[in-house]
Amino acid sequence: MQADIQDTINRCEEWQIHGKKKSLPNQRHIYSTRPMQVLGLGLMTFKEQQALMIQYLGTRFLVKTVLSGVIMVVTVSIAIRVITVIMVILVILVIRVIVVTMVIIAIRVITVIIVIRVFTVSMAIRVIWVILVILVIVVIMVIIAIRVIWVVISDYSAWSS
Repeated sequence: MQADIQDTINRCEEWQIHGKKKSLPNQRHIYSTRPMQVLGLGLMTFKEQQALMIQYLGTRFLVKTVLSGVIMVVTVSIAIRVITVIMVILVILVIRVIVVTMVIIAIRVITVIIVIRVFTVSMAIRVIWVILVILVIVVIMVIIAIRVIWVVISDYSAWSS
């Protein structure tokens, strides 16, 4: 194996010395490193290419690849966690706004009913219908918000596991 690698490097150096003098037609030296030149020109067998890459790139290439992979995975997981936290906060804020709105609507409705009771009963019935419709809409919004939180939490638990 060591002899193969040394032979490959010698051939590669030999090609680099002679190859630049008699350049191939339509071939500019666009490959910066020797293994890339040789691989690009296809002058070697696969086994020789493999041996050269192992010798030339060595552990530094592997370490860089592994590190970049780990960094990418960590970055993605952190981004997912941050997005999840932001979504949960937004959903909580939306629910808070909905609850506050419901309380305000309820207080206004009670005052309106008390005021209308003095005037006419038919108006009070209309107002109650409007209030019921508003309350149904608010309840539907709360259910949707709870569903969104549930989906976010289940997605987060699926991603984190």
